[in-house]
Amino acid sequence: MFNKDKMLLVLEVENGTVDKIVQVIDTEHLPVVLQDNLTVESLNKWMSKRRIPESREGLASMLNDFPGFQQYHCMFSLSDQYWFRYRKEETWEKLNFFTNPYSEDLGKAFFMPWRFEKGYRFAPSPDLMTNGALRKRWTIGEGGSSYLIKAGSKKLRQEPITEVLASMMLKKLDIIPFVEYELVVEGLRLCSKCRNFVDKDTEFVPASHIYFKEPRRADETVYEHLLKMCSCYGVGNAKEYVDSMIAADHILDNDDRHLGNFGFIRDVETAGITGFAPLFDSGSSYGVINGKPGTSKLFHEIEKHFAREAAKKIDLNRIRDHEEAYCLIDTYPEIAGSQRKALKDFIEGMEEELEAEKAMALKEMERKKEER
Repeated sequence: MFNKDKMLLVLEVENGTVDKIVQVIDTEHLPVVLQDNLTVESLNKWMSKRRIPESREGLASMLNDFPGFQQYHCMFSLSDQYWFRYRKEETWEKLNFFTNPYSEDLGKAFFMPWRFEKGYRFAPSPDLMTNGALRKRWTIGEGGSSYLIKAGSKKLRQEPITEVLASMMLKKLDIIPFVEYELVVEGLRLCSKCRNFVDKDTEFVPASHIYFKEPRRADETVYEHLLKMCSCYGVGNAKEYVDSMIAADHILDNDDRHLGNFGFIRDVETAGITGFAPLFDSGSSYGVINGKPGTSKLFHEIEKHFAREAAKKIDLNRIRDHEEAYCLIDTYPEIAGSQRKALKDFIEGMEEELEAEKAMALKEMERKKEER
């Protein structure tokens, strides 16, 4: 097992499963989650999290039409630089998907299976190393950058528009670095598309990999434990980022923030964490789409407080123009008329709430100033 050109482990592997750890060479550059918990079991669990999960929509049809397509060989990903060498002539430089072109056929087959004959043999692809239940695929865009295309759920099919609407609002709020999304058509589906925020010298580390390094004490909140673990790993500006993330999720009514869909950027060469990854995966925002109130499950008890704190810094003039968002809502075909109105009402209510929170925050600041 390698991290870029660094050999980390010598393993016995059979059919994509580790049978034995033969030799440990470098622990510093191992995945964070394995550094102090390296066993055959933990290694296989980590490997399974990098692959297409059994819950992936369309997987059963793919396995039926293209049996054996899941040939996990070197296991190159576009989220990190770990891979497995089976032959001496294999190198990261020759085979990685960051600096070399790759086949998009496998990803396309999940969206357009009719384009491929049954039994088609797919070339190596980063699409084998993508987790999550929704259909998704990587594509090479301008300048050689990779972009992730992701469909909505089979039940709702509306996550792409909420992802894009959230991206538009995060840009106006201007309180946290975030990933920008756009709408694209893939096969017969409307999808969201975003640029990869990991490059050839970095990797993404989910927050869970650091959070669970130590058990949370009974008298600690999730928020307190997260900040403590960030401090242990020398993550700068952790409180500022986490507070802003909590505020953004509350404002957007995102009810699906968890320890797997936010996290950190790690430098491959130094093995150090350089900071937080830009905020992504806000497709469960605008809770009216689901017909239920949204709650940020991790931080529900403190989210309103941080939204008020963030409101002090928000330029309300930037969020009052809803023309672009309304045009998107009116033309998106997966939304019924009543849902269009509900979405617009939500956006207007969001603006009114922010105005009220900002007024209250400024009044509180004035009161404290007078007391001093």
